[in-house]
Amino acid sequence: MNDSQRSKTNRTKNMKNILYLSVMLVVSALISHDAVAQVAKKDSLNRELTLERDFVPTQDQVQKSFFSPLATKKSSPLAPLRFVNDSYSIGAKIEHRVFDPIYNDRAPESLDQKGFVRVYGGFPGVLGLNVGGNFTNGKDSQFDLSLNHFTRKHLGRNTLPAPLKTLRTHDTDFTLGYARKLALSTLRVRGHFFYDIEALYGSHNGQPAALLLESYDFKPPYPLINNYGAILSGERTYAPISVGSNWYASTFGTFSYVGKNDPTLVKNDPDPLYSGGERMLTSELRLANRSTLAYEISDLWKFDVGAEIDLRNYPKLVVKYPIKNLLILGLRPSVSYKGDHFEMYVGGRVQYANRASSSLVLSPDASFRFRPIDIFSLFAKVDGGTAAMDLREVYKYNKYFFGPSIANATETSKYRVIAGVELGNLSGLSVTLQGGYVDYRDFVDWEQRKLVTDLDGSITLPLFVYDLRHRDNVKKTYGNISARYVSQAGLRLSASAQYNRYITSDMTDKEDKPLTVLGLPKLEVRASAVYDINSRMSLQASYTGLFGMAFEDVDEPGKYVHTTVNELSAEFSYRLSRRVGLSVIGTNLLNLRNVRWRHYEQRGSGILGTATITF
Repeated sequence: MNDSQRSKTNRTKNMKNILYLSVMLVVSALISHDAVAQVAKKDSLNRELTLERDFVPTQDQVQKSFFSPLATKKSSPLAPLRFVNDSYSIGAKIEHRVFDPIYNDRAPESLDQKGFVRVYGGFPGVLGLNVGGNFTNGKDSQFDLSLNHFTRKHLGRNTLPAPLKTLRTHDTDFTLGYARKLALSTLRVRGHFFYDIEALYGSHNGQPAALLLESYDFKPPYPLINNYGAILSGERTYAPISVGSNWYASTFGTFSYVGKNDPTLVKNDPDPLYSGGERMLTSELRLANRSTLAYEISDLWKFDVGAEIDLRNYPKLVVKYPIKNLLILGLRPSVSYKGDHFEMYVGGRVQYANRASSSLVLSPDASFRFRPIDIFSLFAKVDGGTAAMDLREVYKYNKYFFGPSIANATETSKYRVIAGVELGNLSGLSVTLQGGYVDYRDFVDWEQRKLVTDLDGSITLPLFVYDLRHRDNVKKTYGNISARYVSQAGLRLSASAQYNRYITSDMTDKEDKPLTVLGLPKLEVRASAVYDINSRMSLQASYTGLFGMAFEDVDEPGKYVHTTVNELSAEFSYRLSRRVGLSVIGTNLLNLRNVRWRHYEQRGSGILGTATITF
């Protein structure tokens, strides 16, 4: 054998050895992977928190998706109790505030930021500050905090005189949170503290406010509405109870104290509730927990049981208006299946609610989705149950509500049926069409009341408060169409329209009593547009239209006042650098001067300037 043949033979042997070694390494890696497949993957808290910001749409509900640390497990949604706020009457998208900086304090969100400072201000009389920070302690724990302060000065034709135009009117809140990555889940603890002041201002019937105040003995402190408190919460995210286990669990608990001061304006009012010139405090002490225990039979089938407890005590109240303590207990067993083309969730709900018209509430809880192809799906849902809004929630919707009427904030539906179809994504276009029917046993509605003190037979104080009132046997039918379009050119459009019809036992077809529920819209129209001009500049606009609302005129009982909402806002943003952004925001561009839940004037159109620094 010559040298060339010998060299060729050696090269062939070397290639065979390399190929053999490569095959063995691949096989070893696969065997090693199978051997450790059930061992928890170590992942950083930052990665999990990033993944937890993704939301998975499930029919008409949005669930937060949680990262699973087990390599062979899919990402599973935390299964909440299925009765959600979209069946609330008073929780039905009361006010659209996309561009209000205090509700959008982290813009621009696209930056990888450890903290941010945002200042804003403008006409008429608005000034605010948002501060936030994010601090890590190693790879497995993280602190975050935020501080928001929003001050406003009210202007209007019938605004109260200068002494009452107090800059003490503000919303202030502080949040401190801690999260720690455990072996299989994440532990979160959060504290939220807030103190809001709302000045009473305006005149409903057009009488000059100064003339009215001359008839009353107003002395500092001037009439204000206060809302303050603290909300503490803790959570263990949805995860296996041990390594390799098919049992999963999650729990979320909250403890809160909320107080609301209703002013007593007139010292010689014959009603003892409003006499004496003292404040009236309504306070709510709440303890609640929502937990889920699930057994994942396979990647397709799962059995779970959800449990809830909601206990509320009202330690300070007016003797004339006692508030009954609230207790809600609930149990929700279910079986779910999730395949490639078909998803099913079948269960039921058993609840005890001491403030509902029937203390034992039985309701279905099922949902179905069929997706034959990626761009088309059919869905249906049947559920029901009872829930109650807390003092803080109602205050956000209507600051002028009468505190003790929180006793009527429990709402119960016998059942709710929803069905619809989703189409998309077709070249960036998605369309959803759905309709539903809700049969309420207990329904929450608003009732207007005017505080009147007849001093000389001609002068009254035109101050309105709103009571939450209870209605029986309300039925709601609705239809909704929504569309969304996203283009590669940086344009994002969305629009929706919903028609609502409410029927109650006391409604008639007479012209003087419209077929509507107080203050709730028959037609809701919403639209928004965002256009990224380039990497530095963007434009966006938002519109909300609410039509067909009616309020009973408290001056003329039996007469109804019809009102609409047409709110248009727009924003132009410019990024000076990667860390500094500027925005100009136009609010209420259609100059709507009538607030929906009360007939006082609000400020008209406004313009705000904002500056955001992230670091």
